Amino acid sequence: MTTQVTNDVKMKKRTTSDVDVAIDTDSKSVNKKQKKGGTKQSLRHRFPEVRIQRRTPYQFYMKEKAQENRDNNGSPKNTSRYSQQWKEEKDKSRWIEMSLKDEIRFIEEVRSHGHIYDPKSKENAPKKPCAPFLLYARAESKKLQTEMGISYKDALKILGARWKGDIDPAVKNSFVELSNKEKEQFENNQ
Repeated sequence: MTTQVTNDVKMKKRTTSDVDVAIDTDSKSVNKKQKKGGTKQSLRHRFPEVRIQRRTPYQFYMKEKAQENRDNNGSPKNTSRYSQQWKEEKDKSRWIEMSLKDEIRFIEEVRSHGHIYDPKSKENAPKKPCAPFLLYARAESKKLQTEMGISYKDALKILGARWKGDIDPAVKNSFVELSNKEKEQFENNQ
């Protein structure tokens, strides 16, 4: 009885305004659509109506090589050899051009289904604010590494121990305030 109550509570929490929930009554599974700032979903899950996903230059190259091998009565699955040839290839412009055309086709098809897809929109997005400790570590790690001749990983361990106990409260508060300012700027830019 208690498990049913907790499942009902979980379902109520998941049905907030920013999350769409679809319940499959047979398998009792919950499929959440992507939340703002949530986990990243693949294009196939975001745009299921689009039949063929966009392809990279490497995928076009592999498809072409596999077709050549099939024409020569060979097995199309010699991918390790093809990948080595791809690395040694000097002029990749043909496959890059094919990939760009395919991306344009993909974007047009996504938009024809009524979705908004702009691949460049994430480039101009504001950066997320840093935690106070990360700001402190950025400021102090290089100096500590050169003084003690240690690796970055070891420097972070020492800085973490200092942050937890030995650091001056005024210094710690300055990094907390700096982090709060970054957070406010980030929230204002969204």
